[in-house]
Amino acid sequence: MPTRLELVPFLAVCVALMSPVACGPDRGRGGGAVTGNGDGGDGGGRDPDDGGEGEGEGGDGGPPPVDPPPEPGDACDLDGAVEGCGGSVGGACRPGWRRCEAGAWGACESYIAPSAEECDGIDNDCDGVVDGTDFGCEPFESGDPDADDGQQQALERINQLRTALGVPLLVFNPALNRAAQNHADYFQDNLPASRRDGHGENRDRDGYTGRHPGERAASAGYEGPPRIMEDMAFGAGPVGSVMMWYDSVFHRIPIVQADVALAGFGHRSDVEVLDVAAVGGFQSARVLTPYDGQENVPRSFNSDFEGPDPVPDDGVVGYPVSLVTSTNSVRPVADGASITPDGEEPYELWIASADVPTEGFLHGSIFLMSKDGMKADTWHTVALEYTVGGNREKKVWRFKTGRR
Repeated sequence: MPTRLELVPFLAVCVALMSPVACGPDRGRGGGAVTGNGDGGDGGGRDPDDGGEGEGEGGDGGPPPVDPPPEPGDACDLDGAVEGCGGSVGGACRPGWRRCEAGAWGACESYIAPSAEECDGIDNDCDGVVDGTDFGCEPFESGDPDADDGQQQALERINQLRTALGVPLLVFNPALNRAAQNHADYFQDNLPASRRDGHGENRDRDGYTGRHPGERAASAGYEGPPRIMEDMAFGAGPVGSVMMWYDSVFHRIPIVQADVALAGFGHRSDVEVLDVAAVGGFQSARVLTPYDGQENVPRSFNSDFEGPDPVPDDGVVGYPVSLVTSTNSVRPVADGASITPDGEEPYELWIASADVPTEGFLHGSIFLMSKDGMKADTWHTVALEYTVGGNREKKVWRFKTGRR
């Protein structure tokens, strides 16, 4: 039987271990998706410099080093320990993680290596040059003619994901861009003290523009829909931060919700900030992630790298599988769920939906995670039954895991 998650509602710790960390949704206390009505609070969080160099885009201007992951089998001392592996973040590249088991390090999981450059708005080969420079790609009409290259890269990556998910594309709102950039500047300029602020700001510090995302948007001249949500990451770069959020739990939601329409992105050295605004509507939208037919899906997710920790009773779990509704939809409640690899028995699952204490964090979503990762290079079938507004619904879809 699936185990329902019991999460700490106001856990305010953003842990930066070996790779960029997306600070999780919290009502203004430390990290995550925060509505414009939230309170800035005294958020927790560790310095994003703790536990890794990870220069990424926006660092010293040079292309980041991309080292191959180590082979498994190296000796280790503490069973259950987890460390980073596989080099630094830059462009589409990401380091992975490996676990100490029976005195030896296991394989490097979730590592993303450089790949052949494509005309897709992404630095696929991680050399510090986005394809448009060499491939003559048409510029994306983002909604903000003053958006810099990093902002454009982030938005294009989000919209590639939203296209695959079948939901409307985002456009930049210039005021939200300013608000997100202001918060990135505030966070960077006030380190290390700002690590206590998270998504909030302290009016006594330099660069203060508002206690929470809604106030900061208003101070930047934003006059659009009032529901603002915010993601943060540290050291991932524009594209890397989007993928960190997409591959997580709480931070995925603002990226994939169908009624999110406006965006702002800010980045400064090792800080990335995404602000999005929801316009409402799309009551019947059910966004499935991984999307139906998606391939090369990561096998696992280390929940300890997201703050708040979505699975506090575990660390490395299966890649998050989710159904996400719109911001103003009736919250779905999971009735039954399975993730089944072809030719095998269904996995034992963690499951989180609106009937557990995480409801405020989940924003009308259901998340499923296998307790022990997922089988590599294998097609999986997801079957999810749930109740929304008194009506029973069922979704069945498939995805294929990658080799890592």
